[in-house]
Amino acid sequence: MLKWRMIPPTPIKGLDENMGEQASQTGVKPLTGSSFDWAELVKDIAELTGQSPTSSIDSYGFKLTDYSRFISTVSEFRTRGIKNPLKRLQNANDILNHLHFGFLMHGKSSLFFTIMEQTDLKITTSRIEGGRVGVVSGTLLQWKNAIINILSGGSTAEAKWAFSYCYDFFQSLGLQSVWADYRAKQTGDQVYLLEYKK
Repeated sequence: MLKWRMIPPTPIKGLDENMGEQASQTGVKPLTGSSFDWAELVKDIAELTGQSPTSSIDSYGFKLTDYSRFISTVSEFRTRGIKNPLKRLQNANDILNHLHFGFLMHGKSSLFFTIMEQTDLKITTSRIEGGRVGVVSGTLLQWKNAIINILSGGSTAEAKWAFSYCYDFFQSLGLQSVWADYRAKQTGDQVYLLEYKK
């Protein structure tokens, strides 16, 4: 299980001393993710379609994670002409709506306001001493767009840090091809800038 990723406390000019360290910290923790029985799914699709849904994955010999295989397999229903499973991942777009993820986050109120203003992720928050805690969730397509929006340009340092963690988390699930049109440059301590590949 992944642990909380914390921003080390830094002094904030004019911060009320009674608010303590929590006001200058942000945390992110994976909370929810779609689950499915990959073996059952493959068996059911093969029975219904009369062909192996993993034939192109198998023919390329890629070692894909279950999430990547799911996206590639569902994408193959629509894009039979694209045989390379990594290309199908790059072009999955609305198929990414079939997967859902959520994170528990805590930080300053401005973090959640930034997420509300710059993304279409769903947020439920509550006040805590020195800030807010909330569940931030959405489909993989919403996360793809949110991460691009936050890490490509003008956003707060706190939001960039939190969404860099989310970006790393999705990479760890083998979903790097979802952001294949972007190059990630590390700009600071565990913070990325996404640049569109021209």
